[in-house]
This record gives sequence, structure tokens and C-alpha cells, in this order.
Amino acid sequence: MREQFYAKLRSYTDMNHTNSSLPEADVHIFVDMSNIFIGFCESYKISRQIPLTRRISMPPFSFKTLALVMERARNVQKRVLAGSIYGVANNNPQTSWPPYFLEAEQLNYKMNVFSRVRKRKVSPNKPKGRGRTPIERSDEAGDISEDVTYEVRNGEQGVDENLHLNMMDSMWDNMSHPGTMVLATGDAAEAEFSGGFLQYAIRALEKGWKLELVTWKRPLSSAWTDPKFLKKYKNQFSIIFLDDFLEELQTGFLA
Repeated sequence: MREQFYAKLRSYTDMNHTNSSLPEADVHIFVDMSNIFIGFCESYKISRQIPLTRRISMPPFSFKTLALVMERARNVQKRVLAGSIYGVANNNPQTSWPPYFLEAEQLNYKMNVFSRVRKRKVSPNKPKGRGRTPIERSDEAGDISEDVTYEVRNGEQGVDENLHLNMMDSMWDNMSHPGTMVLATGDAAEAEFSGGFLQYAIRALEKGWKLELVTWKRPLSSAWTDPKFLKKYKNQFSIIFLDDFLEELQTGFLA
């Protein structure tokens, strides 16, 4: 199994060397941990024919294996992870963080862990039938509207933006010698307070960086595989699919 894993790693390394005329450079890694772990759980269910809607115990996840896929024995200058948890993010990480967060910290990833916050989703009400009006719901400020329903859920805030800021810092600090960015996410949508990962990836590519997207096939945004995008940055951009490493990510065979 170990030899198979390294053979798959070599195939990605060889592909990157073939498709790029740029020299090897320092590597800067940015991990959208929530996106990667959700993709892992979905792929795990699919591989075992478990319905995606079924709730299961959290499967084991090896961050050490993920790090090997992203780093591949290169000169890594920057390692940044952002994610979120329920409760107080920095209140005794040894007991509140999931094991893969602790493993990432041991591997010298800068940990930016946020507490999840209550968010309000506004949805238009639909009439329930002739002569009936939508149910009135109160928003958090106490106002009442018959036109919309307010749904409050716990969600992330600031995670994507933290990674965007770190990506910009790398671009600013290395303007004269751009390197290689490894971005672990499949998200390309606008963030709550910024333009989203795709916008910052394009900024890096325009400034001469190479960019490797580490992602899962199922949640990957089609923006990353747009033919115009791929053609424009064909010598700088590549995708590594974690689906090829699903079993190794689950078993942590290198531990």
C-alpha cells in the first residue's frame, strides 16, 4: 500500500514538471480545512454506499497523509490552516479540537481556528394554498414580516477571509520571486466579506505564481475547470484530486 501511495504521488509530481516551464520555487500551503474534511466525509460515504444524508460517526482522517500529498518533499516556506469548531475555538485545544487539527499543529501548520457563529438565512415564504398567508416569523431584531422566513443556523465566519489574507501576504512578501501556492479547497464562490478563492488564485497566477489546487471531485466548483481558465494558465495551474488518496487519508497508514 505504501508503494502504491508513493507511485500516485510521483505521477502528480511528474505531471506538474511536464506541464510547467517554470523552475522549482518555494511552496506556500493554504488549507480550507472545513471544505476538505466535508469532501472527505462525502467521498467516504460514497465509497461505502452510505446515503449522503445519513448521519455517521466522524471517520478517522489522517492530516499527515494530506500533508504528504500537498508538500511532496519540497521546500515549504509557509503552512496555513483555517477552520472552525463548535464552542470556544482556543479554549483548551487538546480537548476541543478534532484529532486532525492537533496533527496539523504538530506538523507546524499555523492554526487559525474560529468559533462557529449563529447566522440568519432569509428565505421567501410560499403561500400554503388559496386564501392562506405565509407564517409570520420574527427576526433577531424583533421585527415581523409575512414575506420571509428567518432560519438561524451555526456557520463559519472569517475562515475563507483568513486564508485570502495569508495568500495576499505571500504575494506581497514575494513580489520579486513568486513561488508555488498549494490551495486545498474546491470552493470558488464569493466569500461573505471578500471575492473568494478563485479571485485570489487569479491574482497569484497573474503575478507569476504557480498554483496547485488540492481538492475532491464531487464538490469542485466548475469555475476551476473552465476551459478558458485552464487554457490561460495551463503552464501554471494544476489540480490534484484527493479521491485518488481516499483510503490512505482514512487509514493513516504512514502513522
